[in-house]
Amino acid sequence: MKLKKISLLTSLALLASSQAYSHGYVESPSSRSYLCDKHQNTNCSDVVGDAQSLEAADGLFDNGGLDNKMGSVGHGWAESLDEQNESRWAKTAVSPGQTLTFKWHFTAAHRGKHFKFYITKPDWNPNELLTRDSFEDQPLNCYNPQPFWQAPDVVPDDLTFTCTMPERTGYQVIMAEWDVYDTGASFYNLIDLDFTNEHTAGTLILPEGGTGEAGISAYDPNKEYPGSGIQVVYDGKIYENQWWVNPGEAPPGENSAWIYVGDYEEDTPVNPNDRYPIEATRFSLNPSKVREGDIISLELSKASDTTIEKIKLLDVPANMSSETLLTTLAEKINEISSQQLNEALIAGEKNAEGAVVPSTSALYVYQTADKLYNHVGFIQDIADHNLVNELHLMDFNEVYTLDSSGNLNINAKIMSHSSEEVNVTVTLLDKDGNQVYRKDDIKIAPMNTYDLDMQVENLAAGDYDLVIYSQLTGTDAWQKDLNITVNEYTGATDEDLAKYPEYKEGTKYQNGDIVRNENKLYQCTEAGWCSGVAWAYAPGTGSDWTKAWEEYTPESEKPADEPEEEISEEVAQYPEYSETTTYSQGDIVREGNQLYVCDVQGWCNQDPSVYAPGTGRAWDDAWNVYGPEAQNLLMILKRK
Repeated sequence: MKLKKISLLTSLALLASSQAYSHGYVESPSSRSYLCDKHQNTNCSDVVGDAQSLEAADGLFDNGGLDNKMGSVGHGWAESLDEQNESRWAKTAVSPGQTLTFKWHFTAAHRGKHFKFYITKPDWNPNELLTRDSFEDQPLNCYNPQPFWQAPDVVPDDLTFTCTMPERTGYQVIMAEWDVYDTGASFYNLIDLDFTNEHTAGTLILPEGGTGEAGISAYDPNKEYPGSGIQVVYDGKIYENQWWVNPGEAPPGENSAWIYVGDYEEDTPVNPNDRYPIEATRFSLNPSKVREGDIISLELSKASDTTIEKIKLLDVPANMSSETLLTTLAEKINEISSQQLNEALIAGEKNAEGAVVPSTSALYVYQTADKLYNHVGFIQDIADHNLVNELHLMDFNEVYTLDSSGNLNINAKIMSHSSEEVNVTVTLLDKDGNQVYRKDDIKIAPMNTYDLDMQVENLAAGDYDLVIYSQLTGTDAWQKDLNITVNEYTGATDEDLAKYPEYKEGTKYQNGDIVRNENKLYQCTEAGWCSGVAWAYAPGTGSDWTKAWEEYTPESEKPADEPEEEISEEVAQYPEYSETTTYSQGDIVREGNQLYVCDVQGWCNQDPSVYAPGTGRAWDDAWNVYGPEAQNLLMILKRK
C-alpha cells in the first residue's frame, strides 16, 4: 500500500502550516470554530484544523438556507457547531453600550464583496437551534476598515471593522459573513458573546463558568491571552498582561501589554504540581480526516543531535472514532515515553490542577523543564485511497478581448484543495478540438495558489474551451472545462491616443483615470494598485497589471449612445443620487429612471464606484430597488 506523508510540526511552525490550509476566520472576538481549534471549546474535535473552512454558497444565511445548521453551514464534518444551548459554548465578554471591533484573519488571497455582522434579537431563545429568524433583519452598522479596504479589493490580512452595538444584556450570538468577490461562495462564522459588566471586556468565559487555567504556565507564542491578569513565564521572568494579547506578542516588548511581576528561578517548577511545563506540540490535524490505512508517527530530535527519530504510533484501523484516535495516540506516546524515553514526554491534556489526563477532544505533548527535545511533531502518512485531488479556480472570465497584437492574455489563479502536491495542465482548444495552447509544468502544493499568466499569440477571435486538468498519483483525475469567447480587439486611433497622458510610474492615479501606454489606452479600476510599482502594475506590461487596469475602448469606437430615457413624473419627485450627499437608512434617490432606497447606511455613503445605486460594482449591498413592492420594506426601516 502506498502512503503519502504529512508533517505536523512543533507548535510555532504548526500554527503557520495549519493556517495555510484554509481561507479565513474571525480571530477576535474568537469565533465558535476558532475556539474549538484552540481547544477552549470542547467536544468539537471534528472542527480542529478546519476552523477556517466554513464556506457555503452566497446568500444562504439571508434566505434561510442555513436554518438549524448555522454553525456547520451544512458541512457534515462540522455538525457539532450547530448544537445550541445557553451553556454549550465559551463566550467573550463585551461591555454593554460600547462599540466592538471584529478582526478577520485570512489565509488565501481572495477579493471581498462585503463583510456583514448580524446579532441575535433581544428575545431570541438560546436553547433552540439558530435560524434566520433568530437574528436581526439588518446587519450591524460597521465602519472604518483597517487596514483600509474597499470592495472589491483583495482583503488585507487581519482586517478589522468597528461596529456599533445595540443595547443587549447577557448571551448573544453574532453571525459574521464574508462574501468572496471572485467566487460564488461566502464564509460564515458564529461568535458567542456575553454582554456583562462582571468581567473585563475580552475575557473568555468558559462553559463551566471559569475564565482561565490554574497555575502559571510558560508563555505560548501561539496562544492569545484575553482580558487581563494572566501570568506567564518568559525568559526567566514572570509577566502579567494588562489587556488582550494576540498570538506572537511576547513580553516584554515595546508598548507591551505585559508588566514585569518578578523573577522565576529555573530550578523551581512553574507550577509545583506540573512536571511537564513545556508544551512541545499538539495534534492539530482534523481527527475526522485521519482514515483507515493511514499511519501516524511521532518525530523527535534533540538539541544536541540533528538526527530525527521517527517512531510509529498507530496504523489506523477501520471505523476508529475521533475520540478513540486521540486517546489511543496519547496512551501509545505515554507507553513509549515510559519504556524508551525516560518519561521525558507525556501526552493528553492538562486539567485545571496541571495534571495531564486523557482527553477525547484534544491531544497535546508536553515535556519536562529541561527541554530535552527541540523538535517534537506528528507525521501522517496518507494511504492512497484517502487522497484528495481538487482545484479551486479564481478570476477566470467567460469573455476575453484580444490585444492590439492579436494576442490573448489570461491572468487568473488556481488554488489547490488537494491533500498532496498536484500536477496541473492548462490547455486551450478551438471549436474543432484542436490544441492551440498547452502548459503542463505547473505544480501546486496543498492550499497554495498558482498565478496563471497565459499568453496565446496571433489567436483568431471565436469560441474556445479552456481545460484545467489536475493529476495526483493514487487518486482520480480532476478536470474543469471552461467555455470562453474571445473577441476582436477594438483599437484606439492616433487621435484617440493623443487625448490622454502617457502612463508615468509614481503618479497618483484614481479610479476612472485613463492613460496611454505602448500605443493602447487603459482605465484605472483599482486606485491603490494603479499607482504601484511599474514592474507589477504598469498598464499592459506589468506582471499584475490586470489587477489595476482594464483596456479602455475610446469614444470613437463605441457604439452610438441610446437616446436618454425620459424620466417619469413619479421618479422625478425624488432627488438625484449625489456622491457628496450623506444618506440615512430609508432615504430614496433616483438614478436614471429608477428609484433606490438606502438599505445599509454605512455602505450607502462609501466609494460611489462600488456603492452608487445601480452602477457601483457592489451597489446592491447598500441599496434596494424602490417601487410599490418595496414600500413595506421602507415602512419597516422608518419604524426602526
